[in-house]
Amino acid sequence: MSLRLKLRPGEKLIINGCILINGPQRASFEVVTRADVLRGDEILEARTATTPARCLGLQIQVALVSPADRAEALVQIDRIARDLSGILLADRGEQLATVIRLVEAGEFYKAWRATIPLIRHEDVLMRRIRETAGDAA
Repeated sequence: MSLRLKLRPGEKLIINGCILINGPQRASFEVVTRADVLRGDEILEARTATTPARCLGLQIQVALVSPADRAEALVQIDRIARDLSGILLADRGEQLATVIRLVEAGEFYKAWRATIPLIRHEDVLMRRIRETAGDAA
C-alpha cells in the first residue's frame, strides 16, 4: 500500500531522516515502499518543544527519523515519560503508557501519533493557566 503526499509551496517533509522543502508550487507524489515520513504540520522543532509532552513528541520524532540519534532519544523519552507519569491523571496516564509501549515496539510513527492527544491536552491546560494568570493580574 502506498502513501500519497500533497505538499503546499514551501512545506517541509522528512523522509527517513532527509529533510526536504517543497518548491514554490504545490506538489504531489507517492511513496511506494515503507518509509518513515513526517509532513509539515507534524514536525516539531526544538525551539517549540517547550513543554513536557512536546519534548516527548520531539524525542519520538528524533527516534523516528534519525537512527544515528535514536539511542540518546530513547534515553530522553524514558526520562520525560517518567516525569510525565507522576503528574498525569489516570486517563492521560493510560495514553502515556500506550505511547511507551509503541516506542518499546519500535513503532515510532504510531508513538508520535499517540502523543498528539497528550500535547493537545497540555495545550488546553497551559491556556487555562495563562488565562487564570491574566485574570489575577
